[in-house]
Amino acid sequence: MGRTPLHMQHNKIGGTAANIIYHEHLYESNLLTLWQELTGVKPPVDLSDNIPVQIGLATENFNRKHFSEITGFEVRTPNEVMVSKDRPYCVGQLDGIVIDETGDALFEAKHTGTYDFGSKSTKTVEHLKYLYRPQLQHYMYVAELPRAYLSVLFGNSRYDYLMIERDDVFIAALMKKIDTFWHLVEANIPPKLNGKSSVVVEIDPGKTEVIDSSHSSSNEWASAAAAFLECQEAAGKFDVSKKTLKDLAPKDAHRTEGYGVSVVNSGKRRNVYAL
Repeated sequence: MGRTPLHMQHNKIGGTAANIIYHEHLYESNLLTLWQELTGVKPPVDLSDNIPVQIGLATENFNRKHFSEITGFEVRTPNEVMVSKDRPYCVGQLDGIVIDETGDALFEAKHTGTYDFGSKSTKTVEHLKYLYRPQLQHYMYVAELPRAYLSVLFGNSRYDYLMIERDDVFIAALMKKIDTFWHLVEANIPPKLNGKSSVVVEIDPGKTEVIDSSHSSSNEWASAAAAFLECQEAAGKFDVSKKTLKDLAPKDAHRTEGYGVSVVNSGKRRNVYAL
């Protein structure tokens, strides 16, 4: 977390840039400021006095050591910047490589506050899983790793970690956004902002897309989004099973029961209940 973002060092898309590109607007950065830094229109931000960044840098070694002590997994520190084989403009400077029971995995260290002052809720590793999802999946894509460990220090009193699987469907969507943005960088076409938290992105000549991203840093949004993503598949199965039960229930039966569920026919509609 504490290193200077790679787009400021090498004018390529690293994890921080991937996060900005996916969320469109993150903290003090958006697509336009990122584009300006990558094209040299705007000088890189000096992070030497940025307290959150410097605390992240100062605590990274402790974070890595603490994770190893808790899990028993060794964490190696890569000495070089990794470059994607398919997209040379996608790079990754990893906090570490975890050696767990099944092989190599990404290690990503974070240090953050205990509370989200906007929503007044307690931050959790699940919140950060959503917020940093583009960065983690970007690194897994570049380094060709199957999973990641997100290791988080909350303030000075709490610690948690989470294992996250590689998501190739998400990576494909992320790479589409990155490819589109990189085209704007190479063609020297600035993305157009539309208000404080909306952005107009030129996808093809004459074709634009307006995206609102005012909730990108909200813990409440992150929590709801994480729950949605985790329950999406289960919700689809629920809808399919409910329809199947309704279709199997005899049309002339007022109530059909079995295996803990009941289909009740009210005449106008049939409803499914758990017994």
